[in-house]
Amino acid sequence: MRAAWRDWQASRIINCCECLEREQDPARQSEHIGALRALVEELRGDLNAEQYQPPPDAKKAGQTKKAKRRTAKIAVSGLEGWLLNCRPSDAIPLFIMAATGARPEELKIGVGVRISRDGILTAAIQGAKVSKHTGGGQARRKISVDLNMLQLSEDWIRIMRNQSFEVKIEANQSWQKRVSRAADRAGLSNVSPYSLRHAFAALVKGAGQNDEWLSAALGHVSPRTRKHYGHANQGRSGRGLVDVQAEREVRRPARFQPGERPGRRG
Repeated sequence: MRAAWRDWQASRIINCCECLEREQDPARQSEHIGALRALVEELRGDLNAEQYQPPPDAKKAGQTKKAKRRTAKIAVSGLEGWLLNCRPSDAIPLFIMAATGARPEELKIGVGVRISRDGILTAAIQGAKVSKHTGGGQARRKISVDLNMLQLSEDWIRIMRNQSFEVKIEANQSWQKRVSRAADRAGLSNVSPYSLRHAFAALVKGAGQNDEWLSAALGHVSPRTRKHYGHANQGRSGRGLVDVQAEREVRRPARFQPGERPGRRG
């Protein structure tokens, strides 16, 4: 959060400098200089502030990510029991999250869903992690998946076939807490809704499908981010993704010759 604030503050300073360059009136120039000094002092004060130090026993970010990734196989194998322990109104968003890999934040915005007669689910997702400054994230994406990849009983798919609807959860954390308690009742330890995002990636990797499709389906632009989600051996072979349409192309990783360093190309 602090890095994001600093980035926003820097953009304000740049905007103030641009206004100063364009301004011809001395009085207005003086106003812009005063505003610029105030912004710089505010940023300088933040940079000099004492940095937060987590307690010694706090989990590091990498450890938390690895722990979530390990729960993917549990979420895949125990999904049906998890759904059965949820309220019906909570089970549908959980089902959609398992089938699409959507983030909880994206379910809060609302995901448009259409399920065909032959069990192909198409979801229109508005990205929740998009940055104009870094260029990261997909603002919008549409993915189609074969629901057979979840290997649930036919009842789950039959009741929703040939239907179109929107899936949306509460803006607070209520839904996540309820479905996490449902996972406990189903005997799934240390599993959270976000585990299903890892499970989705594991299923797609297990099917041996296009890596760029997976990145776009997860809402990423960087090809590196997908490596943090699921393992192929946590998934199952078979058909998964049918189609992926994203607003932006996934960036191709740079390839360098032996001995060549990034930034040294002619």
